[in-house]
Amino acid sequence: MLVFSFITGLGNAPALAESGLHAVFFLVMAAVGVLAPVALVSAELASGWPRAGGIYLWVSEAFGPRTGFVAMWFVWVSALVGYPGLFAFLVAAAVYVVAPGLDDSTWFLGSVGIGVGWLATVFTFLGIRATGIITTIANVLAVFVPAVGLIVLGAVYFGRGLPTQVDITAGGFVPDFGSVAGLSIAVSAYFTFAGGENAAQYITAVRSPQRTYPRAMFVGAGLCLVVFIPVTIIMVATVPRNELSLAVGVLQVIEVLLDSVSLGVLLPLFAAVLTIGACAGLPNLLAATAAGMHAAARDGHLPERFDRTNRRGVPVVLLVLQAGVATIVSIAFFAVQNVNVAFWVITVMGLQTTLVYYLLMYGAVLRLRRTQPDTPRPFRVPGGSVGIWIVAGGGLVLALATLALSFVPPSQLEDIHPLVFDGMLASVIVATAISGLVVSRRSRPSPDTPVRTSEAGAPAGP
Repeated sequence: MLVFSFITGLGNAPALAESGLHAVFFLVMAAVGVLAPVALVSAELASGWPRAGGIYLWVSEAFGPRTGFVAMWFVWVSALVGYPGLFAFLVAAAVYVVAPGLDDSTWFLGSVGIGVGWLATVFTFLGIRATGIITTIANVLAVFVPAVGLIVLGAVYFGRGLPTQVDITAGGFVPDFGSVAGLSIAVSAYFTFAGGENAAQYITAVRSPQRTYPRAMFVGAGLCLVVFIPVTIIMVATVPRNELSLAVGVLQVIEVLLDSVSLGVLLPLFAAVLTIGACAGLPNLLAATAAGMHAAARDGHLPERFDRTNRRGVPVVLLVLQAGVATIVSIAFFAVQNVNVAFWVITVMGLQTTLVYYLLMYGAVLRLRRTQPDTPRPFRVPGGSVGIWIVAGGGLVLALATLALSFVPPSQLEDIHPLVFDGMLASVIVATAISGLVVSRRSRPSPDTPVRTSEAGAPAGP
């Protein structure tokens, strides 16, 4: 469930649906080009180095602790950039029924979202066991229940022959490869399936991690496809693309489906389930992000105060810092008057910072195969040297191509100038890289300091 919670979430489905039935094609391609290589590569790395730290540990083993810290810095920034969108999604879902119109106000979504984020941060102080149980509940409420309900209602909708917004034909699933602006929406498919590797932050809290983690990655990947493909098709078929909100698109679809069977009275229930589930899943995400940075702090990359934990092993100082930075990012979210533009910019910023550390992760597995071939790896990417180069090399190429494509504004966003769009995105990548290098150079360890081999960084249970 932890792996699944990092990979999926229905909040990204409306962004996918913006590309129409082409979204299914992009999802399948993302499954092959993102889910498969990330699952295989992170499974090998986690089985060979089953200690807390995830990306930080793996990149440090391959390229040294300073590069490992920069990789972890990108992981941290990627999460911080994405938090305002997540906060806003759950607030929008909460007010969609009771206060229509507020779901389209960035000021309202951002300000209330900040409060929710701080509450989730405080709850995270309880530790991994408490947040792990809550995360399981969150997955059921925020993903499985709405997804199953949406799929069942969609099947009834199609079975009754009700009108659809698009003609569902085989040709409709093939995108127009001549339109770069149209293809750029495909980056949301990549981001939909990113994040499962972050579950490695908790690897010291599970039994038999060498076997459990790879199995969890593949099960989580399969569940993603089972959930997202039918949900996306139903979303495309029932709500006009020009009316679909990136914030509350899921509820818009559920509303249409419920009204079609005269069950509109149940819409508040679905909204409540989505909201409660999204809120319950926040502590796990916040804790995992802080866990990787805590591993880096224990190795001397941050001031000693950031290594402090409470009696449950939770890095409280880091969590408070994280919440503070997320608050600043959320305030910037207020400045964008169009909710759809704000959500898309946040999505792409999060994706681009994710792509940078993915490039380092793929490079790490290739280098470790050469420099540490004798390190026991209960799971290896199949195919020997050829297999690892096909998987990791293919992942590298796709990540670079997606990074380039992500700088093209999608045709659906006409309210933002391309130069402004690209400038905002480029500034985040450059600022993240420079700040990570500056912090790393000011840190205590020398470039040759070995990575700590003890179990560090993962929030302990009570």
